[in-house]
Amino acid sequence: MIIKFSKYHGCGNDFICIDARSLEIDLVECAKKWCVRGFSVGADGLLALESSATADFKMTVVNADGSIPEMCGNGLRCFVAYLVHQQFLQSNQCNIETDAGILHVVINESDAQIVNMSVQMGSAKVGTNLPTSDFNFETSALTQSITVDSVDYGVVPVSMGNPHAVIFVDDVDSFPVESVGPLIEGHECFPNRVNVEFIQLNDDGTIRMRVWERGVGETNACGTGACAVVVAATQNQLVSKATKVILNGGKLLSDYDSQSHDVIMTGPAELVYESALLI
Repeated sequence: MIIKFSKYHGCGNDFICIDARSLEIDLVECAKKWCVRGFSVGADGLLALESSATADFKMTVVNADGSIPEMCGNGLRCFVAYLVHQQFLQSNQCNIETDAGILHVVINESDAQIVNMSVQMGSAKVGTNLPTSDFNFETSALTQSITVDSVDYGVVPVSMGNPHAVIFVDDVDSFPVESVGPLIEGHECFPNRVNVEFIQLNDDGTIRMRVWERGVGETNACGTGACAVVVAATQNQLVSKATKVILNGGKLLSDYDSQSHDVIMTGPAELVYESALLI
């Protein structure tokens, strides 16, 4: 069987996109095989277009290790860019079904390679609203303390439909993300593991961020993570209104309404190439 695919990236977070509506394949096994860098296409994850009974389209995300997250912000932008370039989407907006709910997307501008869009990411949850299935803390404090390797870290837990742990550091570029990230990802306070964002507040009001994604490792960007860090910084009264987040692979704009707790993420997705796989 030959399967056509498109490779996209959102701020350096890269994905393989396929139309799975008429395919009978194991998406988990395909992701684990196709995402291996140096031996196949190589990517952070697989995005599958599936039919939806409740929205215009359904997106299924499978991480490189075969795990299935509830949502992926950069993946969602890549998925919508795929819809645009495949001419599946005939208007400048759509509703996408995800495991974190139905999300509304507005296309701001597009060409044959890049699509810029704004995504209504739903409502962030902090404190007493955190889902206990993802967070296991004894109190509902905004900032929690956890210990890994005999070091205490102040963590702001945030749910964006998927779990995040935001940590403020003095110098994010020199911070040992590759060693601390996996320890926090698998900490007992996070029953389903967690995405870990290490952030530094800049004097110009922007946020510099590095991310350790569960099931993937350190990636160039994380869309839901960029939303989570703005939520954490706003709740700590460190930023207000829309905030630019600077990631390893690019920049995203996150706008958090602290009253409604709704978050809008704005950023690009770019086509890398199109090809086919033989399975």
